[in-house]
Amino acid sequence: MIVYYRKLAKKLLVIFLLAFLVFYLRKCSNHASPLDNVQYLKKVNEDWTSTIALLKNYSSRFTLMHKSFNTRDSFGTAKQKASIEKVECNQPPFLLILVHSKPNNFLRREAIRNSWGKQDNRVNILGSLHKRSYKTVFLLGQTKGKSTRRLVDIESRESRDIVVGGFVDSYANLYKKMLLTIRWPLHQCNAKYILKTDDDCYVNTDICLSFLIEYNSKESMPLYTGREASNSPIERDPKSKHYLPYDIYPSRTLYPPYIAGEGYLFSGSLLKKLDRASKTTPLFAIEDACFGSLMRKAGVKPKDDLRFMPFLYCYLFDDRESVFDRPLCDFVGPIVIHGLRHYEQITMHFQIRLMTLIPSLCRGNDNGWLVTRKKCS
Repeated sequence: MIVYYRKLAKKLLVIFLLAFLVFYLRKCSNHASPLDNVQYLKKVNEDWTSTIALLKNYSSRFTLMHKSFNTRDSFGTAKQKASIEKVECNQPPFLLILVHSKPNNFLRREAIRNSWGKQDNRVNILGSLHKRSYKTVFLLGQTKGKSTRRLVDIESRESRDIVVGGFVDSYANLYKKMLLTIRWPLHQCNAKYILKTDDDCYVNTDICLSFLIEYNSKESMPLYTGREASNSPIERDPKSKHYLPYDIYPSRTLYPPYIAGEGYLFSGSLLKKLDRASKTTPLFAIEDACFGSLMRKAGVKPKDDLRFMPFLYCYLFDDRESVFDRPLCDFVGPIVIHGLRHYEQITMHFQIRLMTLIPSLCRGNDNGWLVTRKKCS
């Protein structure tokens, strides 16, 4: 495992050097005069000099991925009593990020911890734009597998960032995990703002905090934002995984607008209203639509934000098979990017930190994601 991630780190450094060369050639070819080229290169050199130490440090963090939990090593010891460590939240953060995760997704959680998930990671401290705090917590359901359950126990003791709900982790119980998204922070960690996302999503915490700081200083209305899902049909086929019977949700063919579950951002001040609404509103497995119904009961409308999952439906419009087939500068602007494997979280964070800390690399090309978002809507 260690050797694998060291090789991956070396490959990423090579990719960066090639990307740097490509950007340099593109920029030079687009400038009007040699003087412009010289000024541009001076700017790039200044950025590069100020961040090279950080990049070296971040590259070394790839070796930490060997902490991913090895089943054989874990069972070489005596039997351990199941106990999930309580997540401490003595000082509620400005932003609480709640990541829905399945019990056996160990590598996904570890990748998030070693990239954007922990504010005190060195790579996130250096060059940070904000003093506002954020905290990442993983929400899981229970598992029937003894091996997985014991590994989650070990992971919880090491990381102290896991909350396990009193339900079996399954698609049918997604609405229960959504309720955990409301009730755990309400009683344990009432943050100013809450972002719910999934463990296959990347969160640009700098962009998210920038948005929230500005919103908090100007707006008084409660927030409920992300990628709006409108005109979504209700599945009435009993054979479908997404089946919703009429007795639970009658007299409609389309869901009212709601925010897609890969990333919805909302005000912590709404938690009490949402909890009350959950006790009088029919609940169903389609978690994001169900959460939207609670928001409607609380009197809050969804607000579309183009920076959430801008590439979600792009496969319908172009032949890119992976999100990484996109230009690097497309990753700088979005708040949430969906559809990443565990090692791709590390890759994505590496690339975005480079583009953020060396802004001259994306000069003039930092809105490509917005064009894509409008095209793929």
